[in-house]
Amino acid sequence: MVNWNWKTFLFTGLFLFLAILVIGLPIVIFQKWLILATLIILITASQLKSSLKCLALGTGVLLLTILLRMILPFYTIEEGHNTFLIWEDRDPFKDELPQPIYEKYRNAFHELFPPVEDASFGKTGSWKPYGIPIETYAFSSDSFWQDAKYSRQTRKIEFSYLGGQKFGFVNDRRYAFYDHISEIPRDRMPYFLMWEINNALIGSELIYYGPFVWELEDGSIEEWNGQGRNSYIIDQEDVGKRLWVAKFDASEWKPVFLIKSQSLVFLDYLHLIVSITGILIAYILCYQISVKRFIIYFQLAAIAFVLFSHKYEIFTYEHPPLWGGSDGLFHEGLGYQITKDLANGNIYEALQGGEKIFFYVPFYRFYRSIEDIFFGDTNYLVVLTMVMMPLAFFYFLRQFIIPSYALIITLIFLMNPWYLSYARYMEYAAWGLAEPMAFTYLMLALGMLFDAYKNIDKESNYLNLLTLGFFLLGIVVFFRPNYLIIAGLLLLYTIFKLWQSSSKPGILIVISAFAIPMSMMPLHNYIYGNEFVLLTRSVGVNTLVSPSIYIEAAVSILKLDLDNPSISLISSHLKEWITSIPISPFQREFWESLYLPNLVLKISIISITLLTLFIRKIDLGIKIIALATILSHLTLFVLKPSGRFALIFWEIALIISLIVLINYSKYIWLNKRKYDSNNNLSR
Repeated sequence: MVNWNWKTFLFTGLFLFLAILVIGLPIVIFQKWLILATLIILITASQLKSSLKCLALGTGVLLLTILLRMILPFYTIEEGHNTFLIWEDRDPFKDELPQPIYEKYRNAFHELFPPVEDASFGKTGSWKPYGIPIETYAFSSDSFWQDAKYSRQTRKIEFSYLGGQKFGFVNDRRYAFYDHISEIPRDRMPYFLMWEINNALIGSELIYYGPFVWELEDGSIEEWNGQGRNSYIIDQEDVGKRLWVAKFDASEWKPVFLIKSQSLVFLDYLHLIVSITGILIAYILCYQISVKRFIIYFQLAAIAFVLFSHKYEIFTYEHPPLWGGSDGLFHEGLGYQITKDLANGNIYEALQGGEKIFFYVPFYRFYRSIEDIFFGDTNYLVVLTMVMMPLAFFYFLRQFIIPSYALIITLIFLMNPWYLSYARYMEYAAWGLAEPMAFTYLMLALGMLFDAYKNIDKESNYLNLLTLGFFLLGIVVFFRPNYLIIAGLLLLYTIFKLWQSSSKPGILIVISAFAIPMSMMPLHNYIYGNEFVLLTRSVGVNTLVSPSIYIEAAVSILKLDLDNPSISLISSHLKEWITSIPISPFQREFWESLYLPNLVLKISIISITLLTLFIRKIDLGIKIIALATILSHLTLFVLKPSGRFALIFWEIALIISLIVLINYSKYIWLNKRKYDSNNNLSR
């Protein structure tokens, strides 16, 4: 059993918070993200020491490291940026940008996009007139913890292509252009950058392969151009100047970047070394590592990261524009707006989350806002969740089968491109969808719950795990309300278990833990929409075959009216449910050709899951999950029966089938002693 009492939970939360402050907010540099990810893996593979002296010393080390970093010299560069879109009198730049700069950019823009109406004017998906900036310098989530003069404070000067700039505005819902309608593709939005030169940059070398503009202190401009690689050493006379670069057409960009002086490079490394040293000393003081567990966790996380970063390198290291009109852009755009509202002190508008009554999955927009707050204009929280996914999956499996089997299935999950496929969740994550986050936290929550169930009569910490597990399960339903059946049945089962163990106060605790995140949905809908809507309004829209159609089909069959359209509709719907393949983006055509193996596998999965309900030896908790899975599949008879809407239910059914086969099939050999000590299904 994971030894997570409240002292462990609260101290670890404090430890991570202080460690993040040591690393420095926002965490927008990959090296900083890597420190945080490694620390989380270390903590999950460790036990908190019981010595209060060690804990106090570790906390003191973190506080001293924070103080030391505040004392050390530090530098920033003020940066301003935005997309440059103007239409008629909708022009936020005219009176705010320096006049020579404005004239230059306006002429370049109109040369490409003359100010005339066309067939796309006013259409949803066109940039005219809905996608015009409302501010001179775009808001950047990087600036949430900064007192930025323009868009954000940075420590680099770098001009590259749109995704590589890590702009938050690229997924602002104002710019949700449709490429097939708008003459401006989202990945080629015109944009500009400006950096203000300060004393810290004296001695650094500016490298430029193409044009840029110096704005002098008197307001005039000086245009520089070059063919090939050119360099310029910044000196005292450049302090106060502003450097401008822009990109309007689809031609290849010509980079401009800064090679820092030796003193700035030394400062960067000094801050990084101080951070790593302080965190490492504090960790050694506070935690006792299990080397074997760390090796397993680190390897799983490393494989996950390599797979994800190799396939979706741009999403991992940069901040690319998502597809116009996509669900991913909707969620991230709302998260960006929530962060902007919070930064401006508009708490009421931020908590509204862009909808008076939830229609789309509720929590993911707030999750992306949390990412903005801590990780700036990056995708690092999503990447971190993807890296931790196999650890949560392994932890869940470990509750039912011996570690070696759990590790093998987890590795199959990571490497397999067909069913039970990490690759599919990679694709969904890169699309900006909520399913990968929901799956990760579902596995973690289920792992906690079943870890607690098997020790409910033995350990005092079981209630802590139940509380944390149900709080996470409430978050999972907040992510994806269609997981409510699984969560609800597990809650009823837990109440039954606690009643049996005479832990009646625990019933109120777990109900409250689950209800806190769950209540956010109806509470939000009532406060902002003045209506009681329990979850979201999307159920009716996503209903493809209503129950009345099934009734109509049944009546038609009884009347031998086999040509009734309702029968054909239901037949097509159920065929899609049973034949669709939850495949990965790798070699899609090949996997789609495996029609017969897919059909056999699906029928087998559903059959074993159904049989699980009737096998006497199987633990009631597994039967509850099996029942919830079957009921969830029944909802697919009326809702969307394939794709990401059905993926999790097929995968849970497959996981149950594997657990049952490993523990009960006479054809799978298990060492008797290991079976008796590790099997958690039989009692």
